[in-house]
Amino acid sequence: MEWAVIEPLLPRQERMGRPRWTSLQRIVDAIQYLPSTGCHWRTLPSTYPPFSTVQNYFYTWVKTGTSC
Repeated sequence: MEWAVIEPLLPRQERMGRPRWTSLQRIVDAIQYLPSTGCHWRTLPSTYPPFSTVQNYFYTWVKTGTSC
C-alpha cells in the first residue's frame, strides 16, 4: 500500500518520552514483507529494523486495533 494512505491510520507519537529511532514506514514495510514471503520474525532481512522492534509494533497495533 502507499505510505500516504497508511500513515494517517497509525498512532501519533506521544510528545513525552523517548523519540522514535525507527521509521514507521520501515516497520510497516517489514510487517508487509513477512506474509508476502513466508518469512519468520527471526529471519527478517537486515535491511529492515530488528525483528524484535517490528514484532513489538505489530503486537501493540493488533492489541489496540490498529491495522496496516
